[in-house]
Amino acid sequence: MVRSEPGDRGIPRSVVKDAQWSIWWMALGILSTVVALLTWGKEVLQPVPVLLRALAGCCLVGLVLPYRWTGALLRLDRAEWRLLWALGIGPTLFTLGSGMHRYLHGPVTCTEHRVVHVLATGFIWRIELEDGTLADHPLAREHYLDPGLVPGDTCRICLARGLFGGAVMVDP
Repeated sequence: MVRSEPGDRGIPRSVVKDAQWSIWWMALGILSTVVALLTWGKEVLQPVPVLLRALAGCCLVGLVLPYRWTGALLRLDRAEWRLLWALGIGPTLFTLGSGMHRYLHGPVTCTEHRVVHVLATGFIWRIELEDGTLADHPLAREHYLDPGLVPGDTCRICLARGLFGGAVMVDP
């Protein structure tokens, strides 16, 4: 917001200070969400639309807070406050929530499954298991490097209940 005072010959002065920290938080929020979805997002064992709805909910929850109680106290413009929630605070909340769900889990149950088929498409290797384990979760069956599995090998899958009650795949 730019105002001119009488007598200053039209030279504008800034009323709202530029906040560099908010720009860095937005960049950190976007980067952390992308990294979280690519690393432990596939181990959360939730469908992608559910993860995207959770991300949208985290990004929009702050927009219902009154601006004068939140953004004005931080000396942020209204548009900057909305962008900070949509691109910074919301994605950071999603990353923290999904990380807590993944890493704070209950007792682990491990089972052995035989690999039926290994499909290589470009840099992604997808395994199919004999009894259809993880058939509903294609992202959990993908590997970005050569998994070293061939049909007939056994694969150990360890599952647990995450912090929010959903199934998560954990390391054995």
